[in-house]
Amino acid sequence: MQKLINLLKRFVREEQRIHDASLDGRAYETLGATVGIDDPDFSDPEILKRRIVTNAPARRALKVNFPDVFNRIGHPKWFKLAAASMNEQLDNAGLDGIEGRTIYIAYPRKNPHIFPHHSDFDPRDMFRRLKKKFPKTNWVLVDNIVENRHLDRSSNQTSLHALTQKQDYEVLGPASQNPFLNQQAPPLFLIFDNNVEQGTTMANFASFIEHNGGKILGIVATESRFRQKDTRQRFRHVTLSGPFTDTTRNIGRLAEMADAFYKSVKDRDLMTGFPAKADHQGMLENFEDVLNQVGHSVFAMTDGEARRLIQTLRHEFYDSGMEDYFEMMKTLRDIAGQQAQEQDAAAADNAKTPVTRIPSQISLHHGG
Repeated sequence: MQKLINLLKRFVREEQRIHDASLDGRAYETLGATVGIDDPDFSDPEILKRRIVTNAPARRALKVNFPDVFNRIGHPKWFKLAAASMNEQLDNAGLDGIEGRTIYIAYPRKNPHIFPHHSDFDPRDMFRRLKKKFPKTNWVLVDNIVENRHLDRSSNQTSLHALTQKQDYEVLGPASQNPFLNQQAPPLFLIFDNNVEQGTTMANFASFIEHNGGKILGIVATESRFRQKDTRQRFRHVTLSGPFTDTTRNIGRLAEMADAFYKSVKDRDLMTGFPAKADHQGMLENFEDVLNQVGHSVFAMTDGEARRLIQTLRHEFYDSGMEDYFEMMKTLRDIAGQQAQEQDAAAADNAKTPVTRIPSQISLHHGG
C-alpha cells in the first residue's frame, strides 16, 4: 500500500512540475527531458529582426503527403502507426529514422493565464507512452506554445467559422525554452490534439509550426475522423485547369467542391449577371480570391473543411449565410471587409502605442 502511495505522490509531483514549467522562468523540464538551448544575444539587432516567432498571415497550403491523423482510442497500435508515419516523413526528406533524434511533442494548449481550468492530461499521457515505447528517441513535451483566442472550435463546426476564424499562438517563457530557437536544422514535431473533426485547429497549429521553421512528422489525436482524400475520379465531368489540376498541390476535393458550387444555384437566371465565368473554373477562381482575403486558400483547406462546405451547399448541414454559392460569396466578402477594417484599426493603434515584446517572443532561428 505504501508503495502505491509513493507512486501516486511521484505522479502528482511530475504533473505539477510539467504544469508549472515555462510559466515562471524556471528550467523547462518534462520528466527529465530538457530542451537545453542557450539564449541568443538579444543585443544584436540582426537577431532581433530574424528571430521573432510570429503567426502566419495566411494558412500555409497542405502538402500532398500530409500525414494522416492516428486515433489513440480507435487503434491499439497507434504508436507504431505514428512511428511509421514519422519515419516515412524523414525518409522522404532523405533523413534517417526517429532513433537518436529529438522530437518535440506539441499540442494547441490553451494559454493557462487566460484559460486556467483547461485540462492537459492526454498529451502528457502520450508523452509517457512514447518515452516507454521508443526510449532511444529524445521526446520533449512542449507545453509553452499556447493559444490565446477562444474560438470554441469544439462546438462550432460550421464552414463559415472554420474558413474565416484563426487561432492566435505565442511561445511562453524565456527564450531558452523556445523549440524554434538556435537549431542546427528544422526542429521536428509530432502534433497532438484531443479531437480532430474538420482538422481546422490542427491545420492552423501545423501552419504556425511550419511558418516558424518546424517540420511536422506526424499527428496523433485522442479521437479523429480526419484523413485527406481524393475524389477527382468521381467528378471527371468537372472541367478545371491551371493550378486546380496541379497534382503537386492539395487538390483532392476541388472538383467535387466546384460541382457543389454549381449545383447549389437553383435559379440559373442568376448566372447571367455573374461578373466572372459562371462555370466550375470561374466559380472556384472567385472562391479562391475571397478566401485569400481572409487568410485562407483552397490549397490550405483540410479534407474535413472541404467536406463540410460541400455538405453545407448540399443542405446536409445548416450554416447561416451559406445557403448557396452566391450567398456564400457575399457572406465571405462581408467578413473579409470587416477583418480588413479591424486590421487597419489595430495597425493604427499600434502606430500610436509602441508594443513591448517580452524576450520569449524574440526567438526564432533554424537552418536548412
